[in-house]
Amino acid sequence: MVRQLAPIEAWFAHQGWRPMPFQRQCWQAYLRGESGLIQVPTGSGKTYAAVMGPIAEMLAERGPTPQPQAVQAQAPPPGQTQSGKTPPANTSLGLRLLVLTPLRALSRDLQLAIEAPISAMGWPLRVGLRNGDTSSSVRSKQLRQPPEILITTPESLCLLLANPAAPSLFAGLEAVVLDEWHELMGSKRGSQCELALGWLRRLRPELRTWAISATIGNLQEAAQAAIGVSRWQPDPGPPQESRHCADGFQNHRHPGHWAASAPATIITARLQRRTTIRSLLPESIDGFPWAGHLGLRMHEELVAQLRPEVSTLLFTNTRNQAERWHQCLRYAAPEMEDSLALHHSSIERSRREAIEAAVKAGEIRWVVCTSSLDLGVDFQPVETVVQIGSAKNLARLLQRAGRSAHCPGGTSQVLFMPTHALELLEVSAIRRGLAAGLVEHRSPPVQPLDVLLQHLVTLACGPGFDPELELDSVRSCWSYRQLDAETWDWCLRFLEQGGDCLGAYPRYRKLEREPLPAGGANGDSSASGVRGSGFCYRVTAPALARLHRLNIGTITADRAVTVRVVRGAVLGHVEEAFISRLRPGDVFFFAGRQLEFVRLREMTAQVKASSRKSSTVPAWSGGQLAISDLLSQHLRQEVDRCSQALAAFTTTANVAVTAKAKAKGNASASASNPSHGYSSADLTDPERPKPRPDSTKLAGATPAFHAQACPTLDSPELRALEPLLRRQADLSCLPRLHQLLIEVCPSREGSHLYAYPFEGRFVHEGLGFLWAWRLARHQAGTITVSVNDYGFELLAPRGYPFEALVAEHADALLRDADLDTDLEQAINLSELCRRRFRAIAQVSGLVLNGYPGQARSGGQLQISAALLYDVFLQHEPGNLLLAQARREVLDEQLERQRLQAALARLQQCELLLQRTARPGPLAFPLLAERLNNRLSNESLLERLTRLRAEAERLER
Repeated sequence: MVRQLAPIEAWFAHQGWRPMPFQRQCWQAYLRGESGLIQVPTGSGKTYAAVMGPIAEMLAERGPTPQPQAVQAQAPPPGQTQSGKTPPANTSLGLRLLVLTPLRALSRDLQLAIEAPISAMGWPLRVGLRNGDTSSSVRSKQLRQPPEILITTPESLCLLLANPAAPSLFAGLEAVVLDEWHELMGSKRGSQCELALGWLRRLRPELRTWAISATIGNLQEAAQAAIGVSRWQPDPGPPQESRHCADGFQNHRHPGHWAASAPATIITARLQRRTTIRSLLPESIDGFPWAGHLGLRMHEELVAQLRPEVSTLLFTNTRNQAERWHQCLRYAAPEMEDSLALHHSSIERSRREAIEAAVKAGEIRWVVCTSSLDLGVDFQPVETVVQIGSAKNLARLLQRAGRSAHCPGGTSQVLFMPTHALELLEVSAIRRGLAAGLVEHRSPPVQPLDVLLQHLVTLACGPGFDPELELDSVRSCWSYRQLDAETWDWCLRFLEQGGDCLGAYPRYRKLEREPLPAGGANGDSSASGVRGSGFCYRVTAPALARLHRLNIGTITADRAVTVRVVRGAVLGHVEEAFISRLRPGDVFFFAGRQLEFVRLREMTAQVKASSRKSSTVPAWSGGQLAISDLLSQHLRQEVDRCSQALAAFTTTANVAVTAKAKAKGNASASASNPSHGYSSADLTDPERPKPRPDSTKLAGATPAFHAQACPTLDSPELRALEPLLRRQADLSCLPRLHQLLIEVCPSREGSHLYAYPFEGRFVHEGLGFLWAWRLARHQAGTITVSVNDYGFELLAPRGYPFEALVAEHADALLRDADLDTDLEQAINLSELCRRRFRAIAQVSGLVLNGYPGQARSGGQLQISAALLYDVFLQHEPGNLLLAQARREVLDEQLERQRLQAALARLQQCELLLQRTARPGPLAFPLLAERLNNRLSNESLLERLTRLRAEAERLER
């Protein structure tokens, strides 16, 4: 093993580096034949930990390599050896290492990172890159002369599996590396990877799999999802090389059996990588926070904090927000025009690549970006990261922070820019969570059948598959480990016969059985000692196979419209829904440019440059993010900390004033201002005395409160929020961990109910509609629901008895029995399922986009999916894709599991029912959320300013 690793050690020495212990540990584990997961902080060398073991093995197979002293100071171009020549094709080892990445930008960075030691040391290895941007000529060459190392995406890997030559292409594969596995495993793209790996492991029983992650909490589950739950174990003896196998596996099959996978090896390292978070605080915060109150209105303060010479990434959560901030910064800092750029996934590829290269070269200093730059793109020059708005997720912020000081031992600098005041609570909670070393769990989807159907057609377009043997391969995948025979048979019948109601249409009968000749040199699978069905499924219609290959993938969104300058370059893509609202002559901002819409022709929006002013920016679906379960727990603890600090301060002040009144003999002094004699600094002074709370002032105080030191407003964000927190406590109260605050108040609009579970937007959406439905059963009325991450609002007609109904039916509102039934009645579940089914129909191949140049519009796709949904609902109600749509709506959109846990927690809480004269600080963002969704000729700011004036008048 030491001899095998000698070339790797030599390159590290040539670089002046020493391999880290976790890197050596990973190399040794790989060479022992183990599979597993690597989790270390961003920028610590995970890539070299994962790929150098396979490279060492390939070099040992190649024989002696050049000595380190022969290395030239100037390395040759990537992909070439020291002599400047690419290794001869006839000496190729074939494909040995497959690296899967979730983003194309990551592919380019990985290629450069892996080629660096190969070029410097003259190793006779080649690195190939294959994704949607790879030309057809390069793809063809890769099939004829496979490189030893191939970097690709899940979609491109599946396209390779759809090639009849797939078994021979992957015949020598030894290892698979899953880069940024935490990003893949929580989505259907992860399931797509699992199914492809299951097929590869049956072809190559000794295949080793290593996943790379930086931010994931459930390491054991993540590792198991990467390596699978079982693998093909060949029986002793020579392979049956002269036998033909049903699914095209020729000359690579041993008789054997399926056995449980060896336990995953999990490699971590105690590397200290500090993350410094500093918030950009407004000069003053009053009791009227709303979405947009901060944010763009604080652009001058943000620009003042940024230094032109410091490379900075400014992260936003949505593409719409990125467009707006880029536009704002252009006007606020015109001197940065040539050093400011915009980067998100809808901008044309060549433009994104040019921006990435300019950032690395130090030519562009400020980049407004989205999650398109979240992952492991190596931007060494970046010194500072700005997070605009809450990241809503500890792992997301940690990942973005890692873009700065992207090197071992670096300290990430994050400047947090709140978009409304209450987000300061979130960043304070995030700081405590990161200090505790906590990150979120990622759960793989459970048995997504649309991905399985696509995978089976992919294999049928390529080598074909034996249904009996392929079932074992599918069950070896973590997400499909509990797949039963009945569901499997339904999938095969659906693809072969069109199910119960699509059999009359040839395009839905995709699979055909291909019998195999019995005996002889080309005998069937049973003759070769391997159990099987004696036939394989194939797609024999060339048109169906071609159309399927064009639609492989699990990413679904609204139809994209290409934005092209008239007789000019492509700028990127926007959603059809946005373009459909524009008329010729309308001006909008996109890709950092001011554009005038000219016409829409063949799904291409033709535009031209314009100097006319406009604030219109494209909006993309999926823009709403909710706080994670882990962050919601820390947020509730942060609110509890504030509640204790304010309550203890009030108690201390009351005790001091009472003592002073007794000393002076002034009995009326005890009724004076409770804060007399104390400054606001007492709230934030960790050395102040911790008095025993007055039980009459702290309703529901637990015994544990008396035994512990009282928390203080100990973070800059909490200290800045003190006026807002005081106003909330004066008008209503701040809830403790064991309390649920509900506020009711009247207004000219009607009766309002505000509830604050602090569980996240999606959970509150389910809770809000559930409560509205259950309240309406006791008292009929039209109830409007508005939600945010902190709570939800119910608005009913004036005089609606919210207070009496909640007091009488509180237990029924929080009951988790009949949850699915009540949600179905409350939310129009059928309509949500219909929308979800459209995405499922696209992934499963029921609805296809068509050929290039003949793409179908979003309306056509929607109509086709809706028709299929109605047909299944009426004629095949047991269709498993309908059941999947319902399950995804409940589990993903409404987060049923979190909703049930929230109801169980709230049942144990003390109910605080407060009657207020007007909406308080916690309620005002909910009010703004509802107003923002109304059609009005007033701007949101104008409406909120008017409401604020009315509220201040009521206080006077």
